[in-house]
This record gives sequence, structure tokens and C-alpha cells, in this order.
Amino acid sequence: MKFGRLASVLLILSVLLLAACSGGGGLPAAPGKYPLKEKSISFDGERYAFYWADQAGNLHRAQTDNVKLRVDDQNLLEVTAAKEAILHLKQDEPITVEARDRQGDFGGFWYPFLIGSMLSRGPVVINQPAPREYQQPVYRYPPTNTFDRGDTIAGNATNTTNRPPDYSRLAPVGGAVSGQTAGAGGGNAATNKAQTAPSAGGQSGGTGTGSAALEKSGSFKSGSQGYDATIPRIGTGSSTGPGKTGPSIGSGKPSTGAKLPRISTGRR
Repeated sequence: MKFGRLASVLLILSVLLLAACSGGGGLPAAPGKYPLKEKSISFDGERYAFYWADQAGNLHRAQTDNVKLRVDDQNLLEVTAAKEAILHLKQDEPITVEARDRQGDFGGFWYPFLIGSMLSRGPVVINQPAPREYQQPVYRYPPTNTFDRGDTIAGNATNTTNRPPDYSRLAPVGGAVSGQTAGAGGGNAATNKAQTAPSAGGQSGGTGTGSAALEKSGSFKSGSQGYDATIPRIGTGSSTGPGKTGPSIGSGKPSTGAKLPRISTGRR
């Protein structure tokens, strides 16, 4: 009996020790800067998840909804003395968006620090440096919550709190997807600052006009603005965003899966 009690006490102490050695959600307990594993960051509509390395090079997984993003020339996790978590990311570092549509779960790629807010297909071209305001650590999220398999999301939407913005109040994100069936995707249009009349022509034999974001059938895997909460309510008539009534819609395109676009800096 004494041995059993001693073992129980040791187990409890071990659990408390492990909890003290790591921060909430798997974040480091001690302030400092920690390397990030490249291409390990994901966002599911509620929380970010990523791998960071300690001084010995051991990887640890963190999952949190309370982290800010800023552009930098290296990928790292910063924990401030005030216990604030900040992800420093290169301009060409993608974040995997965990998503869902009528076919099930899938993953897409989001480049938060490309110029402008766009949906595109094909190669991602970075031909403009990130503006100064991208260096400020703030809560950043994808600029849209509606997209399809194979779409690449560019740009970001900020919020003053650690939750995605109300997408029903944001302007729809245009899609540079002209000529999808021929493979002539948006390319560097994803980095343009202004697209007053984005084209959605050439999709599934139709010409189509307006914002391709209004025709998307997928969304975040989780959260109050994810697929289960919003997409089934998007109608095919005059509906223009989440919250409209009507049948759910589909893209009419076969699933292609998410492929990491080729990165070209375009700099000399």
C-alpha cells in the first residue's frame, strides 16, 4: 500500500513538472525566440498549430488561438515577457488551411503576406516587398472563408481580438481564375494591389463574371465561420455571402487536392 501511494505521488509530481516546463497550448514557458519548422503551420478556422524547436533541437507542437503574425526575413516563434506569442514568417512561407467541403476534409495553402487579397490557381509570384505595416504583430487571418480545393489564398484580414473577423461584413475576395480548364491560372495577379473587376471566365464551359469567391463551396474545417456553420446556407440565386438562405452549392469541378504552388521571388 505504501509503495502504491508513493507511485501515485511521483506520477502526480511528474505531471505537474511537465506542465510547468511548457506554456499553455504547447507554447514555450520561457520568453525568447524559437526556430519554427518550415511549412508546419496550419489554421483550421479557430486555432493555429505549428512545430517549434527548443535549444536542444527537439520539436514541440503548439496549438493555440492566441498568436499574432508578422512578416520577417526568417521563420521563428517569439514569446515575449508578457507571454504574448508572435509568429515571424517569411513572405513566401505558406500556412496550411484545414478546410472542408461536401466531399470531406482537405487542405489548401494561404500566403498571408502576399500583396492584396486574392484567390488564385497556378504559380505564386512574389514581385513586391511586403509593406511596412506587415511588420506589426497583430491577429491575422485568411481574407476569406470561402474557397475550393486547389485554391491558393493570398493576403490577410486583421482583427483586434484573437478570433477571425466577421467575413459577412468584409468585401468578397476576387479570384484570378480565368481559364482554369486550360491551366492558365492567376499567377502574379495574386500579388496585385487592385483588382476592380476580377474575372471568373472559362470555368466549366461558362464565361461567368464577378467575384469567384461567391461561387466557392468549401470553408474552414472548424469555427463559427467554418463549413458546417456557413457554407450550407449559401444559395445559388442572388445570395452573396454567408448568412443567406438557400440550398448549398458545389463547384462542379473534380477534386484535385491541394498542391504547394511553385514560389518565384521575381527579384533581381
